[in-house]
Amino acid sequence: MRSSILPTNLRITLAIALIVYLVLILLFLKNKAIELKYTLLWLLAGAAMAVLVIFPNVLPWFIHLLGVTDNMNGLFLICIAFLMMLLMELTSIVSRQARKIRSLTQGQAILEREVRELLKKESALRVRRTEEKKEAQDVLDVPEIGAEDRAGNG
Repeated sequence: MRSSILPTNLRITLAIALIVYLVLILLFLKNKAIELKYTLLWLLAGAAMAVLVIFPNVLPWFIHLLGVTDNMNGLFLICIAFLMMLLMELTSIVSRQARKIRSLTQGQAILEREVRELLKKESALRVRRTEEKKEAQDVLDVPEIGAEDRAGNG
Protein backbone atom coordinates (compact mmCIF):
# COMPACT_ATOMS: atom_id res chain seq x y z
CA MET A 1 0.00 0.00 0.00
CA ARG A 2 1.34 3.41 -0.98
CA SER A 3 1.62 6.14 1.58
CA SER A 4 1.04 8.87 -0.97
CA ILE A 5 -1.66 9.66 -3.52
CA LEU A 6 0.90 10.84 -6.07
CA PRO A 7 3.43 8.47 -7.60
CA THR A 8 7.07 9.46 -7.08
CA ASN A 9 7.80 10.31 -10.72
CA LEU A 10 4.67 12.56 -10.85
CA ARG A 11 5.78 14.31 -7.65
CA ILE A 12 9.23 14.90 -9.17
CA THR A 13 7.67 16.29 -12.35
CA LEU A 14 5.37 18.55 -10.34
CA ALA A 15 8.29 19.72 -8.19
CA ILE A 16 10.29 20.66 -11.31
CA ALA A 17 7.27 22.46 -12.75
CA LEU A 18 6.82 24.29 -9.46
CA ILE A 19 10.47 25.39 -9.42
CA VAL A 20 10.13 26.68 -13.00
CA TYR A 21 6.92 28.48 -11.99
CA LEU A 22 8.59 30.19 -9.04
CA VAL A 23 11.67 31.13 -11.09
CA LEU A 24 9.41 32.69 -13.75
CA ILE A 25 7.60 34.74 -11.12
CA LEU A 26 10.91 35.95 -9.68
CA LEU A 27 12.17 36.82 -13.18
CA PHE A 28 8.99 38.78 -13.86
CA LEU A 29 9.51 40.60 -10.59
CA LYS A 30 13.19 41.28 -11.33
CA ASN A 31 12.42 42.59 -14.83
CA LYS A 32 9.56 44.64 -13.39
CA ALA A 33 7.08 42.91 -15.68
CA ILE A 34 4.76 42.73 -12.66
CA GLU A 35 4.81 44.70 -9.44
CA LEU A 36 5.61 43.23 -6.05
CA LYS A 37 2.10 43.67 -4.69
CA TYR A 38 0.67 41.63 -7.58
CA THR A 39 3.26 38.86 -7.32
CA LEU A 40 2.23 38.09 -3.75
CA LEU A 41 -0.91 36.33 -4.95
CA TRP A 42 1.12 34.24 -7.39
CA LEU A 43 3.71 33.43 -4.73
CA LEU A 44 0.95 32.33 -2.36
CA ALA A 45 -0.43 30.09 -5.09
CA GLY A 46 3.07 28.66 -5.58
CA ALA A 47 3.38 28.04 -1.84
CA ALA A 48 0.04 26.22 -1.83
CA MET A 49 1.18 24.09 -4.78
CA ALA A 50 4.44 23.34 -2.97
CA VAL A 51 2.57 22.14 0.10
CA LEU A 52 0.43 19.88 -2.08
CA VAL A 53 3.49 18.46 -3.89
CA ILE A 54 5.47 17.89 -0.71
CA PHE A 55 2.51 16.68 1.36
CA PRO A 56 -0.04 15.27 -1.12
CA ASN A 57 -2.19 13.80 1.66
CA VAL A 58 -3.12 17.32 2.76
CA LEU A 59 -5.43 17.73 -0.25
CA PRO A 60 -7.83 14.86 0.59
CA TRP A 61 -7.80 15.89 4.26
CA PHE A 62 -8.67 19.50 3.35
CA ILE A 63 -11.30 18.42 0.81
CA HIS A 64 -13.02 16.19 3.35
CA LEU A 65 -12.80 19.03 5.87
CA LEU A 66 -14.84 21.12 3.41
CA GLY A 67 -17.42 18.31 3.26
CA VAL A 68 -16.70 17.22 -0.32
CA THR A 69 -16.62 13.45 -0.71
CA ASP A 70 -14.87 13.14 -4.08
CA ASN A 71 -11.24 14.28 -4.34
CA MET A 72 -11.57 15.48 -7.95
CA ASN A 73 -14.66 17.54 -7.15
CA GLY A 74 -12.80 19.06 -4.24
CA LEU A 75 -9.79 19.85 -6.41
CA PHE A 76 -12.04 21.53 -8.98
CA LEU A 77 -13.75 23.46 -6.19
CA ILE A 78 -10.39 24.72 -4.89
CA CYS A 79 -9.25 25.66 -8.42
CA ILE A 80 -12.49 27.53 -9.11
CA ALA A 81 -12.21 29.35 -5.78
CA PHE A 82 -8.63 30.37 -6.61
CA LEU A 83 -9.67 31.61 -10.05
CA MET A 84 -12.53 33.58 -8.49
CA MET A 85 -10.10 35.23 -6.05
CA LEU A 86 -7.77 36.02 -8.94
CA LEU A 87 -10.62 37.52 -10.99
CA MET A 88 -11.74 39.64 -8.05
CA GLU A 89 -8.19 40.92 -7.51
CA LEU A 90 -7.71 41.71 -11.19
CA THR A 91 -11.11 43.42 -11.35
CA SER A 92 -10.20 45.63 -8.40
CA ILE A 93 -6.88 46.51 -10.09
CA VAL A 94 -8.67 47.40 -13.33
CA SER A 95 -11.18 49.52 -11.41
CA ARG A 96 -8.43 51.45 -9.60
CA GLN A 97 -6.57 52.00 -12.86
CA ALA A 98 -9.76 53.22 -14.57
CA ARG A 99 -10.31 55.75 -11.74
CA LYS A 100 -6.71 56.96 -12.03
CA ILE A 101 -6.97 57.27 -15.82
CA ARG A 102 -10.23 59.21 -15.52
CA SER A 103 -8.71 61.56 -12.95
CA LEU A 104 -5.58 62.11 -15.05
CA THR A 105 -7.64 62.73 -18.19
CA GLN A 106 -9.79 65.30 -16.40
CA GLY A 107 -6.70 67.01 -14.99
CA GLN A 108 -5.08 67.15 -18.41
CA ALA A 109 -8.25 68.61 -19.94
CA ILE A 110 -8.30 71.33 -17.27
CA LEU A 111 -4.64 72.14 -17.90
CA GLU A 112 -5.19 72.27 -21.67
CA ARG A 113 -8.12 74.66 -21.19
CA GLU A 114 -6.00 76.90 -18.94
CA VAL A 115 -3.18 76.91 -21.50
CA ARG A 116 -5.64 77.88 -24.28
CA GLU A 117 -7.00 80.70 -22.11
CA LEU A 118 -3.49 81.97 -21.33
CA LEU A 119 -2.53 81.84 -25.01
CA LYS A 120 -5.70 83.76 -25.91
CA LYS A 121 -4.91 86.40 -23.27
CA GLU A 122 -1.31 86.62 -24.48
CA SER A 123 -2.47 87.04 -28.08
CA ALA A 124 -4.92 89.78 -27.07
CA LEU A 125 -2.16 91.51 -25.09
CA ARG A 126 0.18 91.40 -28.11
CA VAL A 127 -2.51 92.90 -30.33
CA ARG A 128 -3.13 95.66 -27.80
CA ARG A 129 0.59 96.41 -27.47
CA THR A 130 0.95 96.51 -31.26
CA GLU A 131 -1.95 98.96 -31.49
CA GLU A 132 -0.44 101.11 -28.75
CA LYS A 133 2.90 101.14 -30.58
CA LYS A 134 1.16 102.19 -33.81
CA GLU A 135 -0.67 104.98 -31.99
CA ALA A 136 2.57 106.12 -30.39
CA GLN A 137 4.30 106.05 -33.79
CA ASP A 138 1.43 107.99 -35.38
CA VAL A 139 1.75 110.63 -32.67
CA LEU A 140 5.48 110.94 -33.32
CA ASP A 141 4.98 111.10 -37.11
CA VAL A 142 2.45 113.99 -37.02
CA PRO A 143 4.23 117.14 -38.20
CA GLU A 144 3.97 120.26 -36.09
CA ILE A 145 1.58 122.80 -37.53
CA GLY A 146 3.48 125.77 -36.27
CA ALA A 147 6.71 124.64 -37.96
CA GLU A 148 5.05 124.59 -41.41
CA ASP A 149 3.58 128.00 -40.87
CA ARG A 150 6.93 129.39 -39.86
CA ALA A 151 8.64 127.88 -42.87
CA GLY A 152 6.04 129.34 -45.26
CA ASN A 153 6.10 132.85 -43.77
CA GLY A 154 9.82 133.19 -43.77
